Amino acid sequence: MGTTKRIELMWKGTISGALSQRSISAAWLCLAFSLSLSLIILIPVSSSAHGLAGKRFFPTTTIAIGNHAGHENSNHEHYAGAGLEPVVHLKTSPSDISVGTPVKMTVHIEDRNGKPVEGLTVHHERILHAIIIGEDLNVFAHMHPEDIGPVNDEMLRKATFPLRFIFPKAGEYLVGFDFATADGLYSKTSYIKVVGHPVMGGPKIDFSTEKDFGEYHVTLKASPKIIKAGKETIFKYLIKKNVKPVTDFESYLGAPMHLAVVLADLKQFIHTHGIIPGEPRTASGHMHAESTERFGPEIDAVIVFPVKGTYKIFSQMKHQGKVILFDFVVNVQ
Repeated sequence: MGTTKRIELMWKGTISGALSQRSISAAWLCLAFSLSLSLIILIPVSSSAHGLAGKRFFPTTTIAIGNHAGHENSNHEHYAGAGLEPVVHLKTSPSDISVGTPVKMTVHIEDRNGKPVEGLTVHHERILHAIIIGEDLNVFAHMHPEDIGPVNDEMLRKATFPLRFIFPKAGEYLVGFDFATADGLYSKTSYIKVVGHPVMGGPKIDFSTEKDFGEYHVTLKASPKIIKAGKETIFKYLIKKNVKPVTDFESYLGAPMHLAVVLADLKQFIHTHGIIPGEPRTASGHMHAESTERFGPEIDAVIVFPVKGTYKIFSQMKHQGKVILFDFVVNVQ
C-alpha cells in the first residue's frame, strides 16, 4: 500500500498543474492499464514458484510432487504431455511410518488449478503404477490400486487412488508413480522415510552380468559394452530355466518385461519396458492383454541413462502364471 500511495502522490503532483480534467482521467486510465500489465506479467512467475522438482520429501501427512518431467526414452513411452504437468499428492496413514506397520497410501492427482486431473486412462492394464525401492537397492515392490479392488467412477472423478504396503526395513524409500492422461504419460517420484528396526544397509554392488535367480539363469549383455549417459544402450536378456531356454514367457501387464531403473542414490528413476527381439522399436513393448503369444528366451530393452553413476535394473517377467524378478547393476560413464 505504501508503494501504491507514493506512486499516486507523485502522479498527481506531476499532472495537477499541466493537464485538464479530461487529461487527468486519460492519464489515470493509462496508469491503471500499466499496472494491469505488470500484474499479468507477474502472475505466471508466482504460479510456477511452487514447483517441487528436485526436492526430497519425508511425509508427515501429505507430500506434493509437481513439476517433475517424465523420463523420456527412445524406447519407452514415459514422456511429459503438452502443457502444465499434473501434481501428485501422496498421503500416508499413519503419517509417521514404522517398520512392519501396514501403511495406507492415498494418491491424489490434480491439475495446476488444484482440481482433480481429468482424462486419466489405463496404461499397461492399470490406472496407476507405483514402484517402491529401498535405499539398499534390495527392497522392491510394483503395485497398483487394482491390487486392492476395482477402480470405480468416484476414484476417477476425484483422481484419488489407494495403495497398501508394509515397509520391511527402516531407511529411505523412493516411490515412483506412472500414469497416463489424454495429453500424455507422466512419471513422478517421491521419497518416504521409515523408522524402526531392522535398518537398511548400503547397497551391495555386484556388476555380474550372469546370475542365478532360483531356477532361472539370466545373462545380460549391453551394446555398446561401455555405457554412457545420454546415449542409447540396448540390453539383451537371455533366460534359461534348469539349463533349458525359456520359450513360454507370458505378457505381464501388457509388456514382455517391466523394468525399473534407479540410480544408487535414488535420485534418478525410470520405468520402461522390454520388447521381443525383432519387434518394431515404436511398439514400446506394449502387448494386448488378451494376447496368447508366448516368447523367449531373449528379451531386449533400450535405456538412455540421464546421468553418470551406478544403476540397479529391476526386471519383471511372467512365467507359468508367476511374476519373477531379475536384477542387475550397471556402471554408466
